[in-house]
Amino acid sequence: MTAHNTIIRKLLFEAATFHGLAKLRLHTETTVTELENSLTRLGDALRAFQQTVCPAYKTAELPTEEAARIRRQANAAKKTSDPKGKAKASNHAAGSGAAKGKAKANPTAGGGGRRQRTYNLNTYKVHALGGYAKAIRKYGSMDNYNSQTVCMYDIFVLRVLIMLLGRTGTSAGKTDIQNSSKGPACCGDRSPGSTRTSDSSIARTEQAPT
Repeated sequence: MTAHNTIIRKLLFEAATFHGLAKLRLHTETTVTELENSLTRLGDALRAFQQTVCPAYKTAELPTEEAARIRRQANAAKKTSDPKGKAKASNHAAGSGAAKGKAKANPTAGGGGRRQRTYNLNTYKVHALGGYAKAIRKYGSMDNYNSQTVCMYDIFVLRVLIMLLGRTGTSAGKTDIQNSSKGPACCGDRSPGSTRTSDSSIARTEQAPT
């Protein structure tokens, strides 16, 4: 257990180091090189965790994951037995509940109970870690092209327009911009209609008498 604790603590330290270096707002060649070295150490720590710690513990899917898998299997079986889709919605719900109950009572039915889950490094999240240093060298620090920057600029421009409209006394245009500012692109859905309303409000602002 002491060896496992050491591996886990080292993994957490390397993950925090990589995260801190990747989030720097001012980079030099030294910091980018250290980020690449940190990625190498993080990869070694991840492989050590997978090869040494994970086999010592039996991990299985969560009860919610098991229930979702059983429902998918029941739906797939129903579609196979009834390809024309003549089953009603009530029968569909009843069949899913019955399949779930049978799977809990009989582990061999409906997927064999909770399946074993192992730690998987073959994911895109791990694969994408290698592109951080290259992206920083090519485009600059991460905050230069974060969607949050665009969102904050959008909100700032809308607030300035609201202040200008308040001074010119065009209450209708002010209401339109306030409605369009409720859903910036990165904070919520913005329909095309709201964008057109904002553009027309900006036009009214430019034509408003001083």
